Amino acid sequence: MSWPDTLFPLQDISAAHTRFVKPVENYGALSIFGPNIIASEGAEWKKHRKVCAPAFSEPNNRLVWNETVRICDELYREVWKGQDRIEYDHVVSGFSLPIALLVLSAASFGRRASWKDDELLGAGKRYTFKEALGIASQNIALKTALPRWAFNLTDGLKERRESQGVERHDLFSSLLASCDEEGEDTFTEKDLMGDIFIFTLAGHETTAHALAFTLGLLALYPDEQDKLYEHITAVVPPGKSPTYEDMASLPRVLAVYYESMRLFPPGILSPFLYRKAPRWCFRSPDFTYNERYWDDPHEFWPDRFLGNWPRNAFLSFSSGPRACLGRRFFETEGVAILTTLLSKYKVSIKEEPQYAQETFEERKARVLKPKLSVSVAPSRLPIAFTRRDGS
Repeated sequence: MSWPDTLFPLQDISAAHTRFVKPVENYGALSIFGPNIIASEGAEWKKHRKVCAPAFSEPNNRLVWNETVRICDELYREVWKGQDRIEYDHVVSGFSLPIALLVLSAASFGRRASWKDDELLGAGKRYTFKEALGIASQNIALKTALPRWAFNLTDGLKERRESQGVERHDLFSSLLASCDEEGEDTFTEKDLMGDIFIFTLAGHETTAHALAFTLGLLALYPDEQDKLYEHITAVVPPGKSPTYEDMASLPRVLAVYYESMRLFPPGILSPFLYRKAPRWCFRSPDFTYNERYWDDPHEFWPDRFLGNWPRNAFLSFSSGPRACLGRRFFETEGVAILTTLLSKYKVSIKEEPQYAQETFEERKARVLKPKLSVSVAPSRLPIAFTRRDGS
């Protein structure tokens, strides 16, 4: 199937970023810790992108994969140990947010944390490192609730600089190295604070919501879940730990995520694309392209992302020069989670007596009901995990 090259107004707007600029004055809530790559334009944005883009490197992707597998294995082995069925009233708070937070801690800050980690930041501190990250990503309007020590940057900057020569691939270390490079467009510690906050928000909340919607859809469509399980076990036999090299052989896992994100775009401020239109622009954006480029657009059908598909009609990571730098970070983490999880557990909607008589469509509408805050999130998604035989 082929699609016309025109009639992608959102794609056109994204590409013409110097004409359709961001209304950065409306992004104040995202700048509470300092200038950053999302809430900037022009030369300021170029400075942030020049520093941030190299941080999302192949070594960082490998680190993301390895830490995600470690974190998931620890969950199954130590937290869920001896349980054949685990239920959550809301999978976001009980499962997807904690996983995203632990991965973020390791791959963004270079600080390994465990499911039972309760170490405080230091004398006089009120939060553990995990708690501080969680509060930072979920309470962006409460700047006074998180002073500078919340990210442990004062001590963290000193500690990392003193450990020069130690090879690190986390985002914090990569950005910190740029703070030491003097030049016309110096990347300051305030810039570092701003970008780390944005990556915390994007890497924690949006990842958790995308994972939650994906699990909800797989629970509602067991046939798709079975196909995904067979695909995973064909690449990673039961009992074998998946490696980063396996990711390239798991296209269906990524297709499931893409289909979930097509239906529920989780990015910051999704599903909107905020731009200022120049005076000469009189054509309104066409938001109806879904019907033109996706067969049965309201149906969950991951196979549409296997083979030829309209890439210009998929904007979950935005597009153009300002496309999401963390796309590969998210994809790596997401594929690792689903690969380890579905090889050991079946996913289903948690049964609740008050909803015993509802139809499939009623259940689907209930458990996938979205709400919009900084990103699109499920309102309440009750999920159960059942251990597979022999796992």
